[in-house]
Amino acid sequence: MTIYVFGDSHSAYCFECLVDSKIYWLGPVTMHRIARDGTAFVSQLVPRFEDGDVALFMVGEIDIRCHLIPISEARQKPIDDVAKELATGFISRLALLQKSQQHIKVVVTQPLFPTDRRPNSDLPFRGDVTTRVHAHRLLSGHLDRLCHDAGLHFLLMPSKYKDKDGVLLRKYSDDGVHMMPCEAERLVKSLGKILSKKIRFDRKPMTLLTRRWNYIWGGTLRRKGLPITKPIEMPPHDVSTQL
Repeated sequence: MTIYVFGDSHSAYCFECLVDSKIYWLGPVTMHRIARDGTAFVSQLVPRFEDGDVALFMVGEIDIRCHLIPISEARQKPIDDVAKELATGFISRLALLQKSQQHIKVVVTQPLFPTDRRPNSDLPFRGDVTTRVHAHRLLSGHLDRLCHDAGLHFLLMPSKYKDKDGVLLRKYSDDGVHMMPCEAERLVKSLGKILSKKIRFDRKPMTLLTRRWNYIWGGTLRRKGLPITKPIEMPPHDVSTQL
């Protein structure tokens, strides 16, 4: 069994230590883009899946960080309506993929919890973190329900990674919006449970030890344990497919 991971930067940060995985970090790909353009890129990257393989999708953090709130304001619609529309379009595309590839398992990962740390001018925070946490909960609820209805697997982000307000804990982060690969063991274990498979996690004890030391003594966490996976270009959109 190979676990193919498709998504934005969080695909590498969250799953690089997952043994027997193949990660396709597709740059800043969004849930909106997949909802709009479909999943033809999957067959371009993986021409053939073996029986029992997994196609896991890790997107949505950018949508929550940059897009849901501005779209809600521009359309004068509740955030919940915008989140439902986005989730519906996205899951409908993955449901088509699952229908066409019935010998694999399609998994949707809950987006990582929001934060306000280390702004990115190219992908800026829109709205305060409290509003983005609210948007995250709404979108996650729709994704969970729609995955259940479509027969897809929904992988919840373990609550250990957030504080009482729903914000990503710095302890597990890169001092920004990502969770470091070496911190993702609980998430990988959760994946094993929903797949009913024993999957392996490549522990990085020395990296973890260094990170804990820096965290306790006020050092930086930014470059302690970065993924080695690099982004690739998103394959060109194929308008001839319905997937």
